[in-house]
Amino acid sequence: MLLYFEGDNERVAVFFAVALVCIGIFFLSVFEKKQEDAQRVQAGIVPDRKYTHSFIAIFFPIFYCIIDGLGTFADALVLDRYIAEGPANIAYEFTFLMMAVFAFIYVVIVKKQKIKLSAEKPKILAGVFETAGQFAYIFALGDNAIVAAPLISSYCIFSLVWARIILKEKLSWKQYLVIAIAAAGIVILGMEG
Repeated sequence: MLLYFEGDNERVAVFFAVALVCIGIFFLSVFEKKQEDAQRVQAGIVPDRKYTHSFIAIFFPIFYCIIDGLGTFADALVLDRYIAEGPANIAYEFTFLMMAVFAFIYVVIVKKQKIKLSAEKPKILAGVFETAGQFAYIFALGDNAIVAAPLISSYCIFSLVWARIILKEKLSWKQYLVIAIAAAGIVILGMEG
């Protein structure tokens, strides 16, 4: 592996930064799991063993990660070789529009429910943010997928920071350490990517 990186400081820095982000995300999940287990014990909740210690409990999260990773890889490959970012983004947005039309037909025509736009403001705002996120995702992957993929997967770190700032959640020193490790990786990726 060292021969692969020999003489290419930028590649070493990017590899190191990706490793920092991955380590941060991994340990964040470990700390969150321990915290949730302690809260369950304190509340007297005993989860069904099949949801915590079975083949399915382990298989589905790993299977989801594999599918999500393959999807990101396929997106990056398509953006790199076949379609420019603009047309790809339009294709994604038309797909979402088509699903919205199907949902509208189902809710309004089939289920005969009335839609009040004033009651749907959170969903409309969520749609706007989803569209903005999709736009950023496509252009980030199209520009530099090796740097963008770990940054995209570090949303849990940002969620924790926002929970601290907005919701005033208490964080442990371990969580702060993990945030610092992942943030260092993100900064290095930003400088080297």
